[in-house]
Amino acid sequence: MAYLGGIYLGGPELTIKAEDVCSSAIAFDLNKPSEIDETIFQDNHNWEIVLKSGRNSIVARSRNILPRDEILKKGFIFCQKVLDFISVSRKGNFIIKSPGYSYILLFTQNSDIILTHSAISDFPMGVQGDVQVFDNKGNIISPPLPSLPDWTHAFRYYRLSQASLDLFEAYRNLYLAFEAILQTICPKRGKEKVKRWLRRALNEVNNIIPLSLVYPGTTDPIKSFISSQYDNIRNKLFHGRSSKNIILYEDINPSEVSIGFEELIRLFQEIARKYFKVTTKGGVVTYEGFNAMMDILHDKIQFYFSDDPTPPTREDHEISPKNLNIYFCPESHYLGETAPGHASFNGKADGDYIKGIPIIHRICTKLEKNLFSVSFIKDGLRPSAIDKFETTMVIRLINKFQPRTVF
Repeated sequence: MAYLGGIYLGGPELTIKAEDVCSSAIAFDLNKPSEIDETIFQDNHNWEIVLKSGRNSIVARSRNILPRDEILKKGFIFCQKVLDFISVSRKGNFIIKSPGYSYILLFTQNSDIILTHSAISDFPMGVQGDVQVFDNKGNIISPPLPSLPDWTHAFRYYRLSQASLDLFEAYRNLYLAFEAILQTICPKRGKEKVKRWLRRALNEVNNIIPLSLVYPGTTDPIKSFISSQYDNIRNKLFHGRSSKNIILYEDINPSEVSIGFEELIRLFQEIARKYFKVTTKGGVVTYEGFNAMMDILHDKIQFYFSDDPTPPTREDHEISPKNLNIYFCPESHYLGETAPGHASFNGKADGDYIKGIPIIHRICTKLEKNLFSVSFIKDGLRPSAIDKFETTMVIRLINKFQPRTVF
């Protein structure tokens, strides 16, 4: 069986009847501990969603054997619905943190119970420099004060997006900002269909800003944009006139929204810079440079587990600051670039090895002798009686002087 903070995830358990054993489950982190104990059934009792007082996790579990992707998507949808019910009932307001990257998922494959852990670790980098100009007498010439760009209502939506605490709300406001800035550059004609206008506007922008910057390696970046951003994300996050339109958060993978947000904000920033003379502080580290750096590390990263419940800090230098138990992960692999500015590493352990670890609070990677990343499971993961355990750490490039993309 597997437990997270005392909440049963799945797998065989002596105290649970065979017909009640869960074969599929997913757990997400909440923005704060729950103040209630709640179990709510969804989908004709095929799913049950669990909150436990004092715990930072929400768990969605099912007795049915489901594909991994379906567990992630449906589990997320049902968790969101239950949090809506709890909010309306005035029992608390919660937000799921980093749903696209951070979760614990249990699934069944060929009769094996497989427990997977996914986390993201931000890798902040930046380039900054100062330029001074002197006159012929050696005196510093003060640069002229920068002038503000012309205001456009796209900037309001952009600010709301950056101030949001929720990834989906941030995306909706960012897309409104993007549509507004496109409308300023290439106004929509009369009864012109939205998708036709979008394609025409993107073609015009593409003459100034190659969209291949956002969609490298594709032969038709405009088609890629419309498919990934407009069809797969925008249309699923906005309400339409018809009640038959897709409900908010339905039929959408949170990982796609996270990646889509990063792609969209890069394009918005380029348009603001080129067309509205918006200046930003500092320089950027390119994806190519980041990938080259990660490629060098591919065989030097190792995974470790610890039962140490110490939350990570920037001053961390040890896997276990309290000098508690440390367990070496038998397998570590470099998965390469999994999205622009994202490099993934994977650790694996079989059931016989993992059952010897009573509880996991910290999953760490080390670069040779140095601590490289820490993923913290506050509620504690008990991974006994499972057949396989996998952990994936996504290292995400964060350009220090670029807009916020983390929610």
